[in-house]
Amino acid sequence: MADEDEIRGLVEIVYRYGVYDRQGQNAIAGIAKIGGTAIPFVLNVMQNPPKSDLHPRDLADSIQAIFTGLARTAPDALIDLMERDPDTEFMVVWALGNAKGKRSIDALVAALKHKNKWVRWAAVESLLRCRSEKAVDPLIDVLRDRSSMVKSPVVYAMAKQPMYRKRRALELLRKIVVSKSIGKNSPGLWKQAQQVVDIIERECPE
Repeated sequence: MADEDEIRGLVEIVYRYGVYDRQGQNAIAGIAKIGGTAIPFVLNVMQNPPKSDLHPRDLADSIQAIFTGLARTAPDALIDLMERDPDTEFMVVWALGNAKGKRSIDALVAALKHKNKWVRWAAVESLLRCRSEKAVDPLIDVLRDRSSMVKSPVVYAMAKQPMYRKRRALELLRKIVVSKSIGKNSPGLWKQAQQVVDIIERECPE
């Protein structure tokens, strides 16, 4: 079993080299292999981070990559973390798109109703990566979301992937099409919604 010093050393390598460097990738793989027992130590390092010369975006990607690796090996531990530590919700929800199992899907579906639109958006993107039949109806219901940012990935997925094109989505898609606000502020979403309406009407006639 890895000890705190070993895990801290691996995280410090990630902070130094990042996810786009082989040494950083190897360290991320090492943390993932340790699994759920690594999570408290990873959080401790994040709270008192070592110096890093990485660009802030690269550092954020690298930290997210740690959680993504853990989602593959210890999804239940990450879900438990999210439930007790709201500050980790976005990272965990995004990471769970790489997890497997019913509990991961259930956690992501629940996150579709989160008060923070960024967490809801991450839940949508993660569920789309999972490609679970269980997520189809909850993703269709996302078309009711008040944020165009949250709705957009679902509409674009409907255009590309038949599994998401259900006749029950038509009413919600038409509401997007008739929305003057969406037409003005999110023209790409508005145009794509109209195209999906046309496809569903053609594929799923009454």
